[in-house]
Amino acid sequence: MTQKTHWLSLAAVVGLSAAILTGASPAWADDSPASSGPASPTTIVSPPTSSPTAASPTVSGPVPSTVSGPTSANPTSAPAASGPASPATSAAPASPTSSPPTTAPSGGTASPTASPSGSPTPDPLDPAVEPSLTYRAHIEDVGWAEAERFGPYAGTVGQSRRLEAFSVDLDPGSYEGSIRYQIHVENLGWLKGDDSWYENGQVAGTTGRSLRSEAVKIELTGDLSSTHQVYYRVHSATLGWLDWAHDGQIAGTTGFGLRAEAVEIRLLPAGAAAPGPTTRPQVVYRSAQVGYQVHGQDYGWSQTPVTDGAMAGTTGQSSRIEALRVTVAAPGLSGAVRYRGHVESIGWQPYVQAGAIAGTTGQSLRLEAVQIELTGQLAEQFDVYYRAHVEQAGWLGWTKNGGVAGSYGASKRLEALEVMLAPKSLPGPAESRAYRTIEDFPSVTSYHSGIYHPGNWVEVVLSQQLVILHNGSSDLAAFSVSTGLPSTPTRPGVFRVYSKNPSQTMNGPGYSLPNVRWNSFFDGGIALHGVYWHTNFGHPMSHGCVGMREADAKTVYDFAPIGTLVHVHD
Repeated sequence: MTQKTHWLSLAAVVGLSAAILTGASPAWADDSPASSGPASPTTIVSPPTSSPTAASPTVSGPVPSTVSGPTSANPTSAPAASGPASPATSAAPASPTSSPPTTAPSGGTASPTASPSGSPTPDPLDPAVEPSLTYRAHIEDVGWAEAERFGPYAGTVGQSRRLEAFSVDLDPGSYEGSIRYQIHVENLGWLKGDDSWYENGQVAGTTGRSLRSEAVKIELTGDLSSTHQVYYRVHSATLGWLDWAHDGQIAGTTGFGLRAEAVEIRLLPAGAAAPGPTTRPQVVYRSAQVGYQVHGQDYGWSQTPVTDGAMAGTTGQSSRIEALRVTVAAPGLSGAVRYRGHVESIGWQPYVQAGAIAGTTGQSLRLEAVQIELTGQLAEQFDVYYRAHVEQAGWLGWTKNGGVAGSYGASKRLEALEVMLAPKSLPGPAESRAYRTIEDFPSVTSYHSGIYHPGNWVEVVLSQQLVILHNGSSDLAAFSVSTGLPSTPTRPGVFRVYSKNPSQTMNGPGYSLPNVRWNSFFDGGIALHGVYWHTNFGHPMSHGCVGMREADAKTVYDFAPIGTLVHVHD
């Protein structure tokens, strides 16, 4: 179904209503261009050749949604006026005692005297008519859509649809001037260049080409540029609503490949407060560089920090990394890089940032894993990628933005690191598994205590923080675990699984953990179970239970039916 769009200012409709009520002909005539529908779907839309001051046909039907300056009308009174009112003055119908309007030859509405620019010249005895605007957007998979009446933006939010084109139509009311605008489009840049603009009612952008718009600029011309101001903002993919721009500023993004999804426009009197924050209407591409330095077992701090994907550390020398420092240089962007290390005998340390030391020096403790992430505008515009070279495993896969790189629970040293930044609009390195655990190292899973039992049995080695599944003297699998803290230790002894539960809430002093999975109870309230609230396996963490990754707990749960022997020892 094709919907006919009427572009008519709210002030005009109020004036017509008042004229009908008083029996007078309205003292205005609509001289905006007739709507011609959306542009051709196969080309970049050029400005129409028709005059923007051609008379519109008679308009009937409901009033379209509009976004306008302050307007109100009182059909029973009209203030005296000697010229255009201030921008904050509300429009009002002509007073019954004012001079009668000139009647149009057709017997319809009267036309005011037109200025050379095409804008109506106000009758000195009539009140000023405030300007108003309407706008619409061409949306991916939707087509043309007007701005919503009660949420005045054109486009979509939360639907991941690109805004492809838009147009703005301004009725100047009693004022001289118009509105003009530009659009920045994928692969094409600013369609009109730096000095040319689309004018009132023209379509800016493309249709039928699947090209996203990314940014817009809008400004007023003529007397309107001094009596009013236009504010606008863009909803951008991944960034959401940016702050408000005004009067020719750029709103949106360029250089990131992020689609604009919606635009909101407000017409306000000069000097009026902005509709909202104006700090960051545009996200500008800026370069950023990450630098990093490691402290090694035999060489101390590497002489010079390396940058953007270069290797820090050594390979083939069996030399552990003990500490790490990371910095980011990003002029004009807020935020920082923060990072932490998983250290032998310590576990995960707190996050540090901006060149502080993660890890240890002078203690001969290996760094086993790292996590690195960005904050602030850095995080909005860039991803940080990194990978680790680990003892017996070599280079592992890339991870990003806080992922774990290295190993934990396997007592393996980190030997080298590579770190790089990538703009969010560009692909970074392909990600794959970036960490290893105890079961990835056969030399550890073959640990033997000299203890054997017939059939299937479970061994819990407190000194190694390991659970090993056996069949007689054969090792079937091994998992890194977290047993009881010194204040709430896991009790050594020989037990048997006496109860099992696939999911339950675990309560104790200071904690309540719902949906703890794959519980195999063997010593009163002590169980082998899954853990979702930390990843610090290989170190005591619990109130006495033997916690492990949920996938490992499921393996134990399936392996050990009720009655299975569990041997806990140091």
